[in-house]
Amino acid sequence: MRKSISKTAATGFGAASFLAAASALGQEIAAGEARPESVPMDGAVAIVVPVAFFAMLVLMVFLPLYMRNRRRAVDAQLQRKAIEAGMQFIPQLPPPPPRPRHDKRTGVIVAGLGVALAVPLALIGRTEIAVFGLAPVILGLAYFLVGAFLPSPPSSK
Repeated sequence: MRKSISKTAATGFGAASFLAAASALGQEIAAGEARPESVPMDGAVAIVVPVAFFAMLVLMVFLPLYMRNRRRAVDAQLQRKAIEAGMQFIPQLPPPPPRPRHDKRTGVIVAGLGVALAVPLALIGRTEIAVFGLAPVILGLAYFLVGAFLPSPPSSK
């Protein structure tokens, strides 16, 4: 099937060549002829995708930690300036207002992501992988039930 792509479409860089290659690959996938070795993998893509994935993971973990540490440093600097200006030492800055619990909303979102993962995989016949979509559905249901049955903490105003 890959041979049906014209030489200009296979070597061109325009939108038409991309659409022709994507259409041919889609036809191979639909016919069950596509194999991992038949999908072209550019050398740069093979390097950039894993590096970007791990960089994103590192940023997701360390960026909140960095921001929290930065906030503490700003608070400490504010305390130092207040003491240097002759003001009385503030033992602790007022705590931030309590964050409202969003268990129901989180439950609906997580369950929706699980359904969005499981349903398309089940429709194309990949039920062995679609089962993994049930984990977020169950987790979302648990969040929703926690939000529905546990009382909210009192808000201090």
